[in-house]
Formats: sequence, C-alpha cells, structure tokens
Amino acid sequence: MLDGHKLAIQLSQRRTAAPPAAADSRAALVAPGKAATTKLVVRNVAFEGTRRDVLGLFSPFGAVRSCRLPRKFDGTHRHAGSLTSSRRHRSGRALYHSQRCA
Repeated sequence: MLDGHKLAIQLSQRRTAAPPAAADSRAALVAPGKAATTKLVVRNVAFEGTRRDVLGLFSPFGAVRSCRLPRKFDGTHRHAGSLTSSRRHRSGRALYHSQRCA
C-alpha cells in the first residue's frame, strides 16, 4: 500500500498474436524465484506517490536497476510505472510477497 492505495503488481509480458488465458495466470501466485523476467509493472500509484516511495517499497527484495513513473504534460505521473530488478529471482520475490499481502 502506498498512501492508502493498493498497488497492482504484475510481471511485464510482451504482447503476442494469440491472447493468453489472463484470468488464470494472474490469479495464480508466482512462486518466489520463478519469475520469467526482471521487469515488473506497478499500477495504481497514488497521486502523491513518488519514485522514491516506489523504490522504498521494492528495495527490501533486492537491488532495483531502474524505476520509471512516466509523466503527463501537466507534470503529474500516470499512476503506473515499471521496475527493473537486477535478477529474475528478486523480481519474483517482490511479486510473490506483494500478492501474499494483498
């Protein structure tokens, strides 16, 4: 939770021609260390949430290589961002623990 908003976190996936079974893959918990990628998508970031706040939430799970919160023309962020961790198992741990706390 960040400023009273429940963050939606999922692994970043490339779009394919055939739509995957999204309901099944999102409902199942990802086992720690079983992530297929180092990238995470973070959604529902509060208006007041900053890059430093998001980094503070994910740094206990390991080193964060990059954190992006894209901005709109008026200077506020788009309430979603992306994280890249240094290793796949660290992004898997972060996703696993965020799903367990939800």
